[in-house]
Formats: sequence, structure tokens, C-alpha cells
Amino acid sequence: MSVLARLWALRRERPLLVVLSLLALAVLLVYPFVDWYLRLAGVVEDVQYYDFGAYTTAVDNWYTGEPIYTRNEDGGFFGSYLYPPVALFLFAPFAELPFYTGGLVFELLSLGALWVALQVLVGRVYGLDFHCFERGLLLWALFGFHPLLFNFKHGQVATLLAAILTAALIALELGEPRAKSDDAADDESADGSTARRSSRLASGALMSIATAVKLTYATAGAHLLGSRDRLLGGLAAGVGLAGLSLAVFGVDTHLLYLDVLRYGIEGGASPRGPMLASIAYYRPLFAARAFSDLLRAVGVLAVVGLALAAARDGADRATFALGVAAVPLLAPRSYTYTFVSLLPAVVALLAVELDRGDRGDRPWVPVLALLLLDGHAWGLKVLTEGVPTWGAFGATIRPALPLLQLGLWGNLLLVGLAAVRVAEAASLPARSARRSPQPR
Repeated sequence: MSVLARLWALRRERPLLVVLSLLALAVLLVYPFVDWYLRLAGVVEDVQYYDFGAYTTAVDNWYTGEPIYTRNEDGGFFGSYLYPPVALFLFAPFAELPFYTGGLVFELLSLGALWVALQVLVGRVYGLDFHCFERGLLLWALFGFHPLLFNFKHGQVATLLAAILTAALIALELGEPRAKSDDAADDESADGSTARRSSRLASGALMSIATAVKLTYATAGAHLLGSRDRLLGGLAAGVGLAGLSLAVFGVDTHLLYLDVLRYGIEGGASPRGPMLASIAYYRPLFAARAFSDLLRAVGVLAVVGLALAAARDGADRATFALGVAAVPLLAPRSYTYTFVSLLPAVVALLAVELDRGDRGDRPWVPVLALLLLDGHAWGLKVLTEGVPTWGAFGATIRPALPLLQLGLWGNLLLVGLAAVRVAEAASLPARSARRSPQPR
């Protein structure tokens, strides 16, 4: 059954899901035209590839023997390359092209990789067929997701990371044969078992690749704690990338990178408030900024604890969604384009909820979260520019602005739903007792 046909078939059983899904689809399909009009009117910026420029500058410095990390006059690194040294291997091929051509090719390839990965996930793994026009709709809808379009304009790496995370989810699903009975699993051939183990190893390795580009994506690897193979794949890839980085870039560059990390952590501890931020910013913990570091630490420990508690209870998909959704919420610094990486978490949670049948499922929650994430930047713009003109009422609600970020509530919906599903799996001892141990 095609994706849209499956959605329409649920209109009586789950009307709220269908209504929200159609609304989300309409918003995503229309927004590229809205953005085109706003760019012509000078309301929003055109394609500039600011961040891609930082990547190519670092590549040029690497080739000429200059430091790849450049300090500003104030001693910080704002506006320069901020990723681990090994990530330069991703950008080096595109630095050989003319600037705008390189940025365009990088972003188009990233978008194409995410588009293909989502089709494989929904089609091969979750069993829905894409008609040709639905494939085109998906591509246009992705481009209409504001965080992705914002990422595209800046030449950022979030779309590529979302593609890598989606591939990691595909490998996770292919590595765990949930659809088979115990007897079928026992009778399965050695080739099938080897293929599943290879998928688990690949899932872990892909998570390490994503984290090697942005260390703040570390919580996305929560599902590695539920499988020895996934964890082994992640560790092996991580050690290999670290060794390659040290061999190519040397110890001094990595010591300088520690200063970059300190700069990022210190900046995250005292973030700009929503009233001072551009639409690029997402400040989820600004309302509790005095305790933000403590909240982040507790949040990371909670994700790890839930992942470990449900490690043997078939909650891998929900654990994946929890770890990925926690990335922008718990990172020292988050930006609007980080929401692109939550797309595979949205799909994973939809699958979790639809698989529950009539057991209190809430498939509309991830769709609502998607709408809130999509509207975050414009909601922030309306607030920051509108509240000062609202007189006494504006002055009254001004202290509450950090809690009025749409992205915050979309992010919390995903994290909350995923956490509940992981906790439910961890609290079902009878189900665990019935589950026969399998190689993982």
C-alpha cells in the first residue's frame, strides 16, 4: 500500500493523525514558494553558504599548513571551523570546486542522501510503497521543511547528518528480526545471521561517523547500549577515526581543538536569550539557564539509564528516537537547522506508535512535533519583533518568551513520548521473561 493510501485508510480510525499529517504536508509543500516570495521581497536572506565557507577555509588552511582553527581578536572561534579535524575529509572534495558550486553540490548531495535513506526506511523496512509522484512529493516536502531549507542556505552539515542517522536506523532495523517467530529465528540460515550482525555493526559505525562530525550528537548513540554488536561497531569506527585524525593532523591540532570545545561549552553556559537571537537560534534551556549545566547532565544520565534499562526488551526503535531527539535539547549550543536531524526520530516514533495498535498509541504526537519544529524560526521571529510593540501586554509576557519557543515544545514532545515508550518496555518483566536470549 502506498504511503498516502495508507494514511487515508486511517481517516476513521485515527482522524487526528490524518488531519495533522495532511496539514503538515500542505505546509511543507507550500513553503518553498513562500520562501521564494519572501526572498524577492527582501524579508529573508538568500543562499549565502556562510558555514560552508568556514569548512572550505579550514580545508585551504590544512593544505597550506596553516592552523585549521582560527582565533578571533577576543580569543574565541566564532565564525570559524568548529568541528573535529577528521571531519575535514567530508568537505575536502567540495573545496576543489568554485565556492557556490561546491556549496550547492554539497547540499544537493546531502538532500539526495536523506531523500533516498527515508525512502529505504519507510519502504523496505516499514513496508510501505512509494509511488513515483510520492517520491517527488517527499523531495519537495523535505525542501519545504524550514530547518532544512535554512540549513541549505547556510551550507550547513545537518542534512548530511540526518541522512547518516537515517542510515543508522535502517541498519538497526535490519539487524533485529522482530517480525520472525522464535522458531523461525532458530531455523534461520547462517548467512541471515551474519547479515543481521553486519547490520548491527554498521549501525554503530554510522553513529560514530555522525558523532565524529559533531560531538554534540553523542546522545544519538543511545541505542548502541542495547546491543554488543552495535556498541562494538561504534567503538571500532570511533577508534579508527581518532587514529586517522591523529595520524593526519597531529597532536597540536587536537590540543587546539580542546580550546574550541571549551569555547563551545562556555558559550552554551551563557546563551543569548530568544529576544536577542536571530531565527538561527534555539535555546531550549534559557528559562532555566542558572541550572542548565545540571539539567543537561541529568538529561544525559536519564537517556543512558533508560537505554540500559530497556536494553533487552525490544525497545531499540524507541531508544534510537530518544537519543536522537535529545541532541538539540541537551547540546551546549543548538540551532534551528539541528531540527533536520530529528526527522528519522519522527519516522521511528510514528512506527513505534502505529505498531502498538489499540494499546494507547499516540501517532499524532510526532506529527504535531514536526509542525512545531517547522514553525520554530518564524514563531521566534514573530515573538522577537512583535512583543516589543504590544505595550503593557508585551511587557507582561516578555519573561515567558523562553517558554514560548515552538521548537522547544516540539522537541519535548518527541523526547517525552520516546522516553515513555522506552520506560514502558523496561518495566515489563513478564515480557522480558518470555523473550529468549538472542545474539546481539
